[in-house]
Amino acid sequence: MSYNSEDDNHKLEQNIKRFEEMIRENTAYYFDVDDIEEIVEYYYTKRMTSLFSQAILYGIKQHPNSVDLQIKYVQHLINENKHIEALQMLEKVKSIDPNNYFISTLFGIIYNFIGDFRKAENYFQQAIKKATNLNDDDVFYIIARSYEQIAEYEKAVKYYLRTLEIELDDSEVLNNIAYCYEKTQNYEKSIKYYKLFLDQEAFSTEAWYNLGIVLYKDNQLDAAIEAYDYALTIQPDFHLALYNKSLVLINLGKYTRAIESLQEYLELDRYDSHIYYLIAESYLKQEEFLNAKIYYEKSIDVDSNNHEAWYRLSKILYLKQEDKNSLKAIRNALAVKDEIAKYWHQSAVVNLALNNNDKAKKSYQKTLKLDSHLVKVWIGYAEFEFERKHINKAISILKSGYSENSENPEISYYLAAYLYLSNKKTEALQYLEKGIKKDANKITIFNKIYPNNLEIITELLDKYRK
Repeated sequence: MSYNSEDDNHKLEQNIKRFEEMIRENTAYYFDVDDIEEIVEYYYTKRMTSLFSQAILYGIKQHPNSVDLQIKYVQHLINENKHIEALQMLEKVKSIDPNNYFISTLFGIIYNFIGDFRKAENYFQQAIKKATNLNDDDVFYIIARSYEQIAEYEKAVKYYLRTLEIELDDSEVLNNIAYCYEKTQNYEKSIKYYKLFLDQEAFSTEAWYNLGIVLYKDNQLDAAIEAYDYALTIQPDFHLALYNKSLVLINLGKYTRAIESLQEYLELDRYDSHIYYLIAESYLKQEEFLNAKIYYEKSIDVDSNNHEAWYRLSKILYLKQEDKNSLKAIRNALAVKDEIAKYWHQSAVVNLALNNNDKAKKSYQKTLKLDSHLVKVWIGYAEFEFERKHINKAISILKSGYSENSENPEISYYLAAYLYLSNKKTEALQYLEKGIKKDANKITIFNKIYPNNLEIITELLDKYRK
């Protein structure tokens, strides 16, 4: 409700003062129905919940047959998730105005919220029949919104389309349809309706941004960038569009452009650790290790709990043979998040390089406890024991790895080789045969460790290459 004239505004101000005076003095004044409705609407608009509740209950007490007041109170109860109270109030209102289609829609909305979808749909159909003028699209719009609120997007679309039959160019409805189609992963139609919306609202940054998201999901990456660029042309400081555009550029392997876009983002917010991290990742993809290191460190400077940045920094330092610094970095990552297998594997690798054998061993064990399907880690741990002449331990490790990854040929070849070296030829032959059966081309793994018994290998290869 709007108040255009000075007289209306003055009257409303006086009524509000009078109502609040009544509350303070704990007395009772009379307000005619129009005045109390305006007071209620004022408090509702201003989100003054306590005064709104007092005003509407007082108004209903003075005007028990006011359908508008009672409907407004029902809407308030729905917003407060007080659905049973709302239903009870609606039953009273229905007895006053049984042909009011909006009352039926409110019944439907409540039953949707409490999960009785059959009753909800029945009341919605009653609302449509009761609506005196079906050229008014309100009834269909209200029903559509109800279904959208409970994530029943296909039903929402059905009623939004009925709304469009009446109001062909309703931009809000076009936008809502596009959103619902996105939620149902019907990206083609979502794109169509966002474009129809943009035909009317060409300067809507939000719509261009949303279109970019859907185009990205539909794997139209270049078009997604174009949509984000339109959003940024309208609003250059739209940081979400800059961020998403950067992600698409990274996805396309256009790392230089991604870095430029992320640098623009940093002009808006210099304290976002993740942005520095993404720049570092982009440099890493281009094998610009020094720049990557710099930006991982900047990411950590902003947020020392960025464990992924600590992990990546450890990897780079290890590549540069700065093993002690690499170890410090991975320890920092683990101090923040110690339940990630790859962090423990990095700890094993770095400790091994520093001859911290006990710590390397514990790190291997922790890695495999967290993720038993890391074949390379099983093999690395077995090699670690094998190199220290603990061949039986290495075999035991590989057997554990095989039990978790029996379809992997590499473990079979390692097991076969170590078993042959332990003079357990019968068992070795079984694992060798399994490896060849799964992938004969990886026989080189076995040959590298145990280059003997070529006659047996040739016979098995002939068997599985036929």
